[in-house]
Amino acid sequence: MTRTQILLMATRVISDRESFYIPDFEIPLNVCYLASSLERDGMRAAIVDMNVADADFSLEAYAAAHKPALAGFAAYTPFVNLAHDYARRIKAASPGTRTVVGGYHASALPLQTLEEFPDFDFLIFGEGERTLCELARAVEQAADDFSEIQGLCWRAPAGVVRNAFRPREEDIDAFPFPARHLLDQNRYKVNPINYVELPTTGILASRGCDHRCAFCSQSVFGGRARVRSAGNIADEVQQCVTDYGMRGFRFYDDNLTAYRDTCLAFCEETLKRKLRINWNCFSRVDSLDPDLLRAMKRAGCHQLKLGVETGTERGLQTIKKGITLDQSRAAVAMTKRAGIECQISMILGLPGETEQEMRQTIRFVRELSPDLAGFNLFKPLPGSSLFGKLDREGRLLHKNWDDYSIKQTQSVVSGDHDREFLEKMLRAAYLSFFFRPRYVLQRMKWFARYPRRECIRLFTGLKYIWLNLAKGRGA
Repeated sequence: MTRTQILLMATRVISDRESFYIPDFEIPLNVCYLASSLERDGMRAAIVDMNVADADFSLEAYAAAHKPALAGFAAYTPFVNLAHDYARRIKAASPGTRTVVGGYHASALPLQTLEEFPDFDFLIFGEGERTLCELARAVEQAADDFSEIQGLCWRAPAGVVRNAFRPREEDIDAFPFPARHLLDQNRYKVNPINYVELPTTGILASRGCDHRCAFCSQSVFGGRARVRSAGNIADEVQQCVTDYGMRGFRFYDDNLTAYRDTCLAFCEETLKRKLRINWNCFSRVDSLDPDLLRAMKRAGCHQLKLGVETGTERGLQTIKKGITLDQSRAAVAMTKRAGIECQISMILGLPGETEQEMRQTIRFVRELSPDLAGFNLFKPLPGSSLFGKLDREGRLLHKNWDDYSIKQTQSVVSGDHDREFLEKMLRAAYLSFFFRPRYVLQRMKWFARYPRRECIRLFTGLKYIWLNLAKGRGA
């Protein structure tokens, strides 16, 4: 059997979504970027995405059969324990395989992560493409000294060593497109909230963020934001349309509209190339204007996801968002006037937030009356300034990383509300928003435009209510 030189794994995340959230699985862009860089360097790569693996898939059997030289794991904080379990199982089945972990958690806590998880041999902090390629070559050559590889932590005889930080790639057009060809696109089941037509894929137009919101861990990758050229983005979209028949795209950038000129140029490119696509993106509320929204609408943008986060001035100060409530009001109204579906994201349970303040946030969402709203619970993510503050103050109850998901209702901060109360507030938030006559009328408008999508949404929404909100109507 052909030896897989490098195995890259996407960690299974269904455990969180089986409870309170609708399954939403897309190709793992981070892993696909790593794979394409390895291939460009002449190495063989394979991807195993545990979210879409067959029910009878055996990781041990796969590792024993392929015996990869190196197995890599990209892990967010709530799934780092699971990634470590994968590493342990792979090494047991294929003793010669070395393992490496990267991603947000690894970049935020590099030394601690290697000390905490013995079955990770290496750790990559910061952007991983170039570091992984150099590490893979060194492993292939049976090297025992990795001190010259920037952006790497490793186990030396004297203990864990952290090498120098790797300078970021400023020209991100230089990265090859994600290796989508290594995955079966038909296995991915997306949340109907996010798309109009299938098949669909995620896409990334930029890296980094110039803002420093206190709840976000984006800063672990350092430096200012960088954006691809409009032509390069359009080239990837065109490749996806031509090679995979893609119709929908979800931009994962934290704030695509921050790059106004690039965004406008991309819209022009899609029209010039006659790309009949639909797409959605994330945006801050302070980076929109009517002309930009009109251009996005003409180019196929059907939905905008706005980070409103909270309905209180104190909450905005806590998370250092740098926006005002009036800016949120203006952004929602502007988006809806442009004919783009408006979805907002909110956070409940911020440090020190009272029940009255949570209810104020819930009322603020009803006042804004977006087309869709999502409510998440605050969790202090490693790498965020709030995590550092709470850790220094001794307010973290524990560091069982499984509980650090915004989809988990288990509190991890001392003085916070208990699990039962937080679940009650989540139910109150969703029920108060989605069970309004005004919301039903709004959905009828979208049903006339996208009947198939709205039928699917209705079915999944009723399933969600039956499985979760029916447990109790909350406050």
